[in-house]
Amino acid sequence: DFNGAQAWTGVTTGFIEGGIIKEEWTQVRIPLSAFPFEERDVDLSIIKQLIVQFESSGKVWIDDIQIIPYTAKGRQSFDVAPVDAIMIDGAFQPNEWPQSSFQLPLANVKLTWNDEFLFLAAEVEDATPLINTRTGKDIWNGDALEIAFSSISGTLAQRKIFYPTDFHLGISMKPYGKVYDWSKDREVSGSIVRVQYAGKGYSAEVAIPWKSLGISAFEPGKTYDCEIAVDIADAASVRTLQSRWNSADKEGFNFDPSRWGSINYRVQQKD
Repeated sequence: DFNGAQAWTGVTTGFIEGGIIKEEWTQVRIPLSAFPFEERDVDLSIIKQLIVQFESSGKVWIDDIQIIPYTAKGRQSFDVAPVDAIMIDGAFQPNEWPQSSFQLPLANVKLTWNDEFLFLAAEVEDATPLINTRTGKDIWNGDALEIAFSSISGTLAQRKIFYPTDFHLGISMKPYGKVYDWSKDREVSGSIVRVQYAGKGYSAEVAIPWKSLGISAFEPGKTYDCEIAVDIADAASVRTLQSRWNSADKEGFNFDPSRWGSINYRVQQKD
């Protein structure tokens, strides 16, 4: 802007029609919401310059540049209620779980907890289900379930980096799969993972001890940042797709918490 402030964003494959620029005309659509204007104190009423920087060799022809209105979908949020206990056997029973769901392309994921465990359940469409030959930090490159969340309420939703109180967990979707904490670079001991083939894919149930994470359960009436993703792999245990909840059209939630949604601890009313 005319005050010298500036904001920038990278052009990812999600902004490019078909995911790649070819020899034909290709539309590139960059949402204005991708720019961190507020964080950089940019005054949108006095913008003076747009810079497009290329970091490769070759020639690019540009035509038909337009600035068009853009409406972001907003940050998704839903209420979650805790439970007393859940039977972790991999056989997803809807009556055991809260009504609210993370609706993802190809997956339905549920989340709840009690004072001892964080619980996750998933129903996933997958042509080659329950294949994950990876271990440790590499379990993302196979069938897996991921959850990222803030362990304290009130963190800055627009933050671009992980705080020490943020977690990113991965669960390998195979019989007796393991839970890995990428944010702390460790395996989460005491976790229970059970999976079953179901229909055109699989179902899974997971219990993760709060104690193994070194934190307490979510507190009543508070809101926490959260993102859910499902990794879908082929028969060779190579991830071919990641299905995400809040950041469905934008990769990178694993390093950028501003792409997470939020969950609200719903306090049940007594009659």
